[in-house]
Amino acid sequence: MIDEKKWWTDSFPSQYYAFATDKTLGGYPVAGLTNLDIYSKQPAWLTSSTTVVALTQAQYLSINPVNLIIKDGTLANYVAPATTDTGTSSTASAATSSSATAT
Repeated sequence: MIDEKKWWTDSFPSQYYAFATDKTLGGYPVAGLTNLDIYSKQPAWLTSSTTVVALTQAQYLSINPVNLIIKDGTLANYVAPATTDTGTSSTASAATSSSATAT
């Protein structure tokens, strides 16, 4: 049996990748995940200008694909900035106070 060279081995030797999509989260590109071995030829969306991050098989299989972004050339989980909002609103409190005093 002859091992055929896969189309992706020269340009994308890792087989597993995170890639930048056209969506953003927190100003960073949302990452998609791919196993290039599922494609019989290079897909149209994967060009030389596509931002990709190589992954090992273990990384690819263990990633929780929620809120993934590409930040500084690496794959990361987006964490929203902490806020100091306590859940109360001064306008809601004022409206409540004024309606309570009206008779």
